[in-house]
Amino acid sequence: MVRDAGTRLPLAAVHIIVEGQRRGTITNNGGQFEIVLPSLPAALLIRHIGYETVRLKIGPDDPREFNVDLTEAVYELEEVVVAGDEFAASLMRKVIEQKKRRRAHLTTWHSRGYSRITLQNDSRIVLVSEHVFDAYRDAAGGPREVIRSRRETGSFYSDLGIDPVPPDFSQDYVEIQGLQFVGPTHPEALKHYHFSFAGSRKYAGKDVYDLYIGPKDGLRAAVIGRISVLDSAYALIEADVCPARHLEYRPAIKLWQVSYRQQFAEVDSFWLPLGLLAEGTIQVDPNDAGIGSAGFRHVALLQGHEINQSLPAAPYAQAKRVTVDEASVLEDDLFLLGRGIVALMPREARALGALARERLTLRDALPAADLPKAPRSIAVSTPDGEQPQFVWPIIWGAEPWLRFNRVDGYFIGGGSAADMGRVSAGGRIAKGTGDNGTRLAARFTRWLSSRFNTTISGGRETAPQQASRIYTMALNSVTSRLGYGDYFDYYWRWWGRARANYVLPKVRIGIGARMESHLKVEQSFKRAWPFNGSFPPNPPVDEQTWYYLEASVAGGDNWQPFRLGPTQRVEIRTEHAFGSGGPSYGRYELWLDTHAKTFLRRRPRPMALSIRAIGKRSWGSLPIQGLVALDGSIGPFATLGALRSLRMARYQGRHAVGFYWEHDFRTVLWEVVGLRPLATRQTGVALGGAHAQVWPGSRGYHHELTVSLTEVLGSPFRVDLTRRMEAPEWYVSLGLSRMF
Repeated sequence: MVRDAGTRLPLAAVHIIVEGQRRGTITNNGGQFEIVLPSLPAALLIRHIGYETVRLKIGPDDPREFNVDLTEAVYELEEVVVAGDEFAASLMRKVIEQKKRRRAHLTTWHSRGYSRITLQNDSRIVLVSEHVFDAYRDAAGGPREVIRSRRETGSFYSDLGIDPVPPDFSQDYVEIQGLQFVGPTHPEALKHYHFSFAGSRKYAGKDVYDLYIGPKDGLRAAVIGRISVLDSAYALIEADVCPARHLEYRPAIKLWQVSYRQQFAEVDSFWLPLGLLAEGTIQVDPNDAGIGSAGFRHVALLQGHEINQSLPAAPYAQAKRVTVDEASVLEDDLFLLGRGIVALMPREARALGALARERLTLRDALPAADLPKAPRSIAVSTPDGEQPQFVWPIIWGAEPWLRFNRVDGYFIGGGSAADMGRVSAGGRIAKGTGDNGTRLAARFTRWLSSRFNTTISGGRETAPQQASRIYTMALNSVTSRLGYGDYFDYYWRWWGRARANYVLPKVRIGIGARMESHLKVEQSFKRAWPFNGSFPPNPPVDEQTWYYLEASVAGGDNWQPFRLGPTQRVEIRTEHAFGSGGPSYGRYELWLDTHAKTFLRRRPRPMALSIRAIGKRSWGSLPIQGLVALDGSIGPFATLGALRSLRMARYQGRHAVGFYWEHDFRTVLWEVVGLRPLATRQTGVALGGAHAQVWPGSRGYHHELTVSLTEVLGSPFRVDLTRRMEAPEWYVSLGLSRMF
């Protein structure tokens, strides 16, 4: 064990190096270490910044357990003028210049690595995962790691986005949780970071300067904390930092409060990482279903560095950075050989044996916080069973069923659902003041396995003649009551539906059949104070019964009507209808969403291009309620996938195609012109467009361009200014850039 000679407390991350060799280890949080010596006698060098180096000689007859006390090094201040921030900046210029000179001669390096990830919940350790790997660095080809062996009680750390390979804070860019952080020794680090003098220490008889580091702005992925620089060599020898608070990670990451401590050592005049100690609290929600927070600890060791040697070709034969040598993992003898393993803490050693038998899942290990469980939404009006955005929230365990339109008038009711494990059921009922009729719906779902379910549903209600996958009836109710027109046309329907769904991690397949009896509704409810007025009459439909066969295949992310984040998704939907009066028709639809980073990709929020494409085609004897439609704006609201310059109306026809794009320039414009308040409040600028055609019809092509202010003054709202091209006019619309 390694302790502080004064306090007698254990010291973590102390380096123990075999004298004359490039192998060693580091101490764990309890100050303990384990090391395998090739022969005896041998000598160990025990080094820690701020302490005197101890040389421990071990002979064949010496005991195998040692206690080593390190004495703090006394710093003798010479006649050195430390001019605060200017001294720190001058020192960093020398560090950056020396790194550039050294790395110009570093073409490759290879080291043997060990990594251990430990997760714990409120009461106990729930995961211990160890990896032995080879780390390769090529100046031209970049980094590669090959996992040779592993010993773990579970693999759900990968579901949390945790990389078993440690980051290297001496690189220009450091990757943590998908973000490219600007490294403390990046060539332009002085533009991104503010450095200030923190103090001085000793290391191996040399002076060490500690510098505080913090980002100058909130526009890039940056770290905050302390770094240590070795005098005369001007080399980074330690980083003790954490991600800055302004960062936004991928949506699944709810909390990432982790500090990283890494030390570096000289190898043939090059300063390379020797290990990592990362600790903190994380909360990650990979499936948007809620999990509890976890205590996170990552310890890693790199040793046996080989400089400017030929690297194997296999790791660079594929684009993946981390690969697994399956044959070596199958043999799994590297742990038995004791290849550079950091000593386990007693709790970790006990957990390793117990958890290997228990094999917890992610849900078992990190249960969700004890929050009230809301009933499942009925969502009977959602075409594909996926809950749309902007529906009425569940209140006191019940789901409101409220709306206002020119047919129902004020439509008031509610519903509830019961979840009984593999079976869920629910219903809702409402009354409309337009004709005082009763609307009702019910649904029963049974999960036959974790991936396969069947659903039976039915009801009677008024429904839109062409349902929208972007706008909900709830949103239309708000705009129509606030003085805008009614966005939809309606008919009365009785309906029943049976559907089977097979759900894979990124693919969802559904087939089903339904029956609908359609009746026309012609009344037009008048709007009362304060927005008095009548709606236009509702167009009638052909009255008959229709029988439908339907199928859908969707891949990628879940459906997002208002497209509030990066989305990669494709879906194909088709249905064939047979009328009781003899006619039949069919249609199919293609929906495509994609997203790509474009410029300044290493920023926390790089520029990005978003695309939504929609194609719809029909055949047969098409009734009015079978027409396809492209959406316009609904009142003052619009989104990607809608025509912003088409107000309170839709393009309807037999066939339709729409292409929508938007390039988000983030805050770069304000940074260029020097408007820092807008940049720091994350107000962005986006340029987009929409191009559509519906045929047959007389509307022709529709083209529009939009300039937008996104996340206005840090809010989730956006303002869009749209120019209609073929009939030059300007339109202003509102929307959301992100969820609240």
